[in-house]
Amino acid sequence: MGVVKSGCPLDCWDACSFKIQVDEAGDFTVLGDDKHPVTQGYICKKGQKFLKQRLHSPERLKTPLLKKGDVHVPISWDEALKIFADKIQAALDQHGPKSIAHYYDSGAGGLLKSLEHRFFNLLGGVTEPIGSLCWAAGIEAIKRDFGTYYTHHPLDMYNSDNIVIWGRNVTETNIHLLPFIKNAKKIGKTIIVIDPNRTKISQMADIFVEVKPGSDGFLAFAMIKTLLEKGVSQELLAKSNNFDDLKNLVNSYSFDSLASITGVDLTTITEITNKYLTGKSSIYLGYGMQRYYNSGNTIRAINSLAYLSGNIGVSGGGVNYADSFVSKNINKSHMFLEHLADTRFFPKPQFPHFIEKEKDIPIKLLYISRANPVVTLPNTQKTTDVFSSVDFVVCSDIVHTDTTKLADLILPATTSFEEEDLIYSSMWHRYINYVMPVVDPVGEARPEWRVFESLAALLGLDNYPKLEAKQWIELAIEPLKKFGIDTDKLKKQSLAPTDEKHIPWEDLNFATHNGKFNLLDEEILLFKNSKDYPYLFMTPHPKDSLHSQFQHHLDLKEYPMVYINPKLAQAEDLKTGDVIEISSSVNTITAEVNVVDWVHKKVLFSYEGRPLKYKNTQNLITDDGLTDIGNGTTMYETYCKLRKK
Repeated sequence: MGVVKSGCPLDCWDACSFKIQVDEAGDFTVLGDDKHPVTQGYICKKGQKFLKQRLHSPERLKTPLLKKGDVHVPISWDEALKIFADKIQAALDQHGPKSIAHYYDSGAGGLLKSLEHRFFNLLGGVTEPIGSLCWAAGIEAIKRDFGTYYTHHPLDMYNSDNIVIWGRNVTETNIHLLPFIKNAKKIGKTIIVIDPNRTKISQMADIFVEVKPGSDGFLAFAMIKTLLEKGVSQELLAKSNNFDDLKNLVNSYSFDSLASITGVDLTTITEITNKYLTGKSSIYLGYGMQRYYNSGNTIRAINSLAYLSGNIGVSGGGVNYADSFVSKNINKSHMFLEHLADTRFFPKPQFPHFIEKEKDIPIKLLYISRANPVVTLPNTQKTTDVFSSVDFVVCSDIVHTDTTKLADLILPATTSFEEEDLIYSSMWHRYINYVMPVVDPVGEARPEWRVFESLAALLGLDNYPKLEAKQWIELAIEPLKKFGIDTDKLKKQSLAPTDEKHIPWEDLNFATHNGKFNLLDEEILLFKNSKDYPYLFMTPHPKDSLHSQFQHHLDLKEYPMVYINPKLAQAEDLKTGDVIEISSSVNTITAEVNVVDWVHKKVLFSYEGRPLKYKNTQNLITDDGLTDIGNGTTMYETYCKLRKK
């Protein structure tokens, strides 16, 4: 069969392009695309090995399963579809479409997977999530300030004099950004890393700034305060809103108070500010700082710093957080028919609370796709209890998860190796990958959109045509033809609609209500100090896993590992190997201590995603509040205490 072009379906910054070598026996090897400007021939373990191993995993779902008593038994697709269709019709007849909830996330990428939205919109609009467990606060912040979100081409980094990596753990979560940083450093660019923890990327930094968790916005305030003293361009002020509000916010703090809040001394603040204001400076933001109560306005403060310093709309500048360019050039209205729906929304991080409290139109039927919320939502016990209380739960997935185990009906989904689709990212670069199947579906697995095609027919929904994958894709990317992109070209190579010469906001004409940049005009929430819960519990995903995916490839011990600073260890009389109880206001887990020098002294750091069968999963104790804007999770603002066992 030769070489098949494909792409990685995982929810990751890098959106890698694959070259899949298929032998005569039908076996295949996944390689990185050496012609792709970002992938550059290299992919991580998840893409190279783990995705393929999931094809024939012992946990692979191969047939529809129906819960009878405490066990799931195989049933036919005809039976499964009839049960699902009957449950939908009953919910519609008795309570209306909003009694149906659709919980989804980004566990498996692919444009056609979103056709499920077309189906639910044809029902008139169901109950769906708003916000996220990832980037929601920052997205809302960028939209408030710029109107929408764009990022610079990866190659534009080389036009920066200073590159600020702010809260992004590049070496574990964005590995294809690393070569760009290395090359930039070789040609004399200054690398500044700002993070509560001394992650590996800090080893490449010319300046490393250890900031207190959740105080990044106040560091931006300190930098803006210096900038205001130096003076701001009148042209920039004329093209912005809220300057007086921002000025009053910033000047309500002294330099000394900002140094105290951030834990960064005045000498370092002066050093990084002067460096940032010298030449052209770009900022690459991470998603970790999105998981505090003050996350949205933190990002807005950083946006304001970038704008007032003249680093927006210029080559080598920018605040690089997320990118909507490709998404805005997908024919979504025709694909998903959003105009037909009167959707009811709930904040994703608080879905269990919504189910529990909503009495007017209660949730009677829950469909879950591309997600494992039992493990990934905060406050695991509440999630489990509430999901179990829903009348009927349907879950579509590739393998068994802690969520499928709670479902009444399980539908086996195909992997990216078994389906045709289009994959692109809204996180970093704009290169689009065409995905072609390399093997037949295992067992009776089906693409999710095919399932909804069948359900639409059973329910008599007329506007869900029976099209092939390529036809749907061609319909979707019709607007991209003006950039010279079509399906035939994408099957040969990954393409982007713009190159490094395209600079976001170059004309300083923003997508806001009046075309001007919106400076921050709201307070940034200060962290509270708690004597009862003096530490913060921080739970990023590990390098070789993605949230709850691929956890079985990790060397999971009896207890989750928690990394602590030597100063914290000394204060609590702990050493590596000790077993401790970690308690928050939500719950308690048991963990094993590992003393390291790279974690902030107030942080208990533990990699997330631990399956329930191993017990002590981290989200048992995480905070389930909402960010200041955007309906994001506040998991990282989980105040906790510990006790040595």
